[in-house]
Amino acid sequence: MVRTGEAGNIFWESIGKGRAVGYRRLEGSATGNWYARLYDSNKAGSPYHRHAIGTADDTAPANATDILDFSQALKLASTFDPWGQDEDDQVGTVADACRVYLEWAEHNRPKSYDTIKSCFNCHVVDSEISSIPISRLTIRHLEQWKNRQALKPRQHVSGTEYEIVTEDDKRSRKASANRSVAWLKAALSHCKNIGAITADDAAWRLLRPFKGVTRSGRKNQASYLTEKQLGLLFEHIDDQCFLNLVKGAVYLGARYTELAQLRVGDWDADNETLTVVAGKGDKRRNIFLGTAATSLLNQLCPGRQSDEPIFLKSNGTPWGKNHQQRPLERAVKAAGIKPRISFHGLRASYCSIYLMAGGNIFDLAKQLGHSDTQMLSQHYGHLSNTHRQEQARACEPKIRVTKPIKGGRGRETTLH
Repeated sequence: MVRTGEAGNIFWESIGKGRAVGYRRLEGSATGNWYARLYDSNKAGSPYHRHAIGTADDTAPANATDILDFSQALKLASTFDPWGQDEDDQVGTVADACRVYLEWAEHNRPKSYDTIKSCFNCHVVDSEISSIPISRLTIRHLEQWKNRQALKPRQHVSGTEYEIVTEDDKRSRKASANRSVAWLKAALSHCKNIGAITADDAAWRLLRPFKGVTRSGRKNQASYLTEKQLGLLFEHIDDQCFLNLVKGAVYLGARYTELAQLRVGDWDADNETLTVVAGKGDKRRNIFLGTAATSLLNQLCPGRQSDEPIFLKSNGTPWGKNHQQRPLERAVKAAGIKPRISFHGLRASYCSIYLMAGGNIFDLAKQLGHSDTQMLSQHYGHLSNTHRQEQARACEPKIRVTKPIKGGRGRETTLH
């Protein structure tokens, strides 16, 4: 790689994505110099950061400080960080990357902030991977960490641990590990995108989640209620305002937070639609209303200001975080519904009844605010398949032929 050249004529050799090590020895000079280069798409003007990293060992032995051989120059160039002088912006370890991402998420992902923080505190900060320097992070480190997450027993907030016994338990733990993988990859990729990490991102870019695993649901909770059970539930709710909220969940399929944020002005009576302004992921969507949902909104909305919440508590205040839990627990207990069901299970009940009545899974995904049908297929696909089986029986070809009968006329029959 030893070459001579004029000023500005540095000979570069690629050493990774966006990185290169360079050498230049001016004509007439006995020794050359090593350089590091890093590509930065956000940099104004030239998209490259360049920096001299040492003198080549052309005339003197390398000392790994200011006189470098090729391997030493290669090592420095592979970790070259043009922002390294600002200690506040450095992301040296995995824990640092999580900290930087949390600072960003607090303002840009406020609805997910608590979930992300809990995930990092439980699965990253106290693990062996947290102290590994980003420059030394490998796919092997990440795979080992992912596998350890899948082997950790599920832990309740009270501290109780549940052993992994059945295959369903194993799938559930792998599904939880996949969520941790997704948040950690998001943190590392965010730091890479803003330039806080200059090392190659291959380690986490190549990390893949566990395949073929889905969350099996909370223990001792029903996945959905039947129409008969929902009728019993309605009958055992004494608070009319809470009953309206429960009906909203069952007839609209909306999440609790979405119901609490709905305003009178979001209802379009002429088109029989309801607009969810800020759903999960801040996605806006329209819910098309059935007869029961329209009747409910006709009772609650007329004559009120457009900025008033549709659903209010009996004291006239909005529904807040976890306000729905105790009233639902009392109603479920009074109705004798076992196993117990969460408020989110009312949304699952909407999905189940929709599909069992022959509804289209693609239309249901739009009603619920899902970007695709993957989640619905995983949790409710068997219900949709039941309807498909019934349709297959009802709509199969009916082929009739005439079979000759000895000594008489033919008889028409249907082939099976």
